[in-house]
Amino acid sequence: MTSAGHEAAAGGAFTLGFGILATVLGGLLVTDFRGFARWFLRGTEASSAGPRRLPPWRRRPERPERAGMLPLVRVVGGIFAAAGLVMLVLGIVLLSGGEAGAPFTRETGSAAPWRSSTR
Repeated sequence: MTSAGHEAAAGGAFTLGFGILATVLGGLLVTDFRGFARWFLRGTEASSAGPRRLPPWRRRPERPERAGMLPLVRVVGGIFAAAGLVMLVLGIVLLSGGEAGAPFTRETGSAAPWRSSTR
């Protein structure tokens, strides 16, 4: 295997790993499995609100405006899950030794269908 082959394998492994991670996290956000989306929303709000020093008995319950953000979190989770599936398939193709863009390159003898072949 040449150095280009090693680079393709490393890129394929990274793409495959990222695809698995994005699919799992996106799926957890979409399905709200065991309250994961609500937990994620609480964590993002707490990290962006700045430091607060309230004793546990003075903490307030969940605010209603945060409940309106849950559908947005679930939609973004769906986008991540879909992108993760694409990355997963691309990683498998790269690891199997195939070229992901091979049918649309000049080296294979066929041009992309939207380009003229007289170039």
